[in-house]
Amino acid sequence: MPVMDGYEATKAIREQETEKIIPIIALTAISSFEDKQRCIASGMNDVITKPFKKEYLVNILNQWLNSSNQNIDESKQFFAAEMMIPKHESISQRSSLDLTRLEKFRDEMGDEYSEILKAILQGYEDFFPQFEGHVPLETNEELARAAHNLKSRAAHLGATNLSEIASEIELLADNKKLKQASIKIQELKQEYDCVLAELDKVGI
Repeated sequence: MPVMDGYEATKAIREQETEKIIPIIALTAISSFEDKQRCIASGMNDVITKPFKKEYLVNILNQWLNSSNQNIDESKQFFAAEMMIPKHESISQRSSLDLTRLEKFRDEMGDEYSEILKAILQGYEDFFPQFEGHVPLETNEELARAAHNLKSRAAHLGATNLSEIASEIELLADNKKLKQASIKIQELKQEYDCVLAELDKVGI
């Protein structure tokens, strides 16, 4: 938004409420622990990640609309409970795939899962030939956009490590630190190979 983002808008809405709360649900392309933590901290009720099926959206909306008589104090207790979720381990300590997130994504996508998975992986296959070598300065904006898309694709699969590395590349490209970005791209390729190996192993 031109004036404030979703976090700021949520806080502004919450500050104006007196008795009943307005259900606020984030719609985002990525939902790591840190993203969800920030959404909850700003006062949002829930988080939906893209892509999603209409039935899932309807269920989430029904859940929160049916509980819209929840008062402010009860809501704050809910937010506080959500913030008690333990933080993730460091990237080097984590598995390349969060199987719970991957299975949830497969269930949400239903019959479309195989095609969507193929499209997600194809995004990485197209990325590496273009950016794996030296990254010229004039491509920093293009690299940032591509890394942003890869970040979202990885998050859908529960490939948290992959998503975080892509996020780092996006930030480096935005700041025109392309030498560091080139190094991170090699790290991204290695982690992507680990994701492929785990996908093949679990057969999901």
